[in-house]
Amino acid sequence: MEDLEDLWKNIPTFPQFRELVLEDKPLFHVFFSQFPPVISEYTFTNLFMWHHAYKIKMSRLQNFPCILADRREDPFFFPVIGEGDVIQCYQGLPLDWSVC
Repeated sequence: MEDLEDLWKNIPTFPQFRELVLEDKPLFHVFFSQFPPVISEYTFTNLFMWHHAYKIKMSRLQNFPCILADRREDPFFFPVIGEGDVIQCYQGLPLDWSVC
């Protein structure tokens, strides 16, 4: 199994984003294994299945996957998953969506 830093190597650092791709599944497997999703919509399968419709993009914000649904009329971030200061992570998100 790859180590976590190897899994992060193709993920841009916030505020840069890129489209979610199938090769991201191992990274999500690590995070969702440690922090199982509470709702079925927040799984890699569902994120990937809907990534075109919701224009799902990802980035690395601190040590959290930062997932953005970039529907221009109504963009939103998914809840962060991982260990660390979640409050500080949320405070790092922009209020002005145009920077994304």
